[in-house]
Amino acid sequence: MADDHARELPVIANHVIREGNGIPLVLVHGFPVDSRMWGRCAMALMELSDADELVQYPIWAPDMPGAGESPVPTAAQSGRENEDGSLPDGLDRIADAYVALLNDAGYTQAIWAGLSMGGYVVLGIQRRHPQAVAGIALLDTKGDADSDQAHASRIAIAKECVERQTTEPVMFFVDVHEGDSSVKKSAAYIDQFSQWIREQQPDGVAWRERMAATRPDLN
Repeated sequence: MADDHARELPVIANHVIREGNGIPLVLVHGFPVDSRMWGRCAMALMELSDADELVQYPIWAPDMPGAGESPVPTAAQSGRENEDGSLPDGLDRIADAYVALLNDAGYTQAIWAGLSMGGYVVLGIQRRHPQAVAGIALLDTKGDADSDQAHASRIAIAKECVERQTTEPVMFFVDVHEGDSSVKKSAAYIDQFSQWIREQQPDGVAWRERMAATRPDLN
């Protein structure tokens, strides 16, 4: 991928939860929120590693492009755009940006943990940069490409987010369903997750939907 190095990549704001030694653990968050979703999980990981007297490995929780403190990618950073607005190069650009973030910090490998859309990113990293993968954790995600219906739904959501400058089209992520965990059904979870969604950039939510809509099959 020598020609890839000349491309402009999306900017990723990294949050170093813990400095340390050894191979970093990189937590890749889900949609439509940002890295804050990892807060309690990261604390639990640190407590477990301390209790077991393990090496104090670095823990990172970057914000995906367009989420949290990461800016919405420019057209140059996004690559090609299809007629419906979907971004066929988007996932590759994100994967490359995460690995560039790792390399710029002096590391060659990480353990990558991805939840939901974060799992798409981790699978993209594995596909494009297997040498950067020391381990993978895939959480509530899948390798399948979107169906035509799912693709169309993402594009419609993205369009509404941009035109109305709102994150309201993705507020359904806080809806409670039969079989959900007691945590997801709790008022505290619903309030917190709703707040995080409302604090996202509508254009950033749209960009991530347009990226995911045309991702390849990653199985």
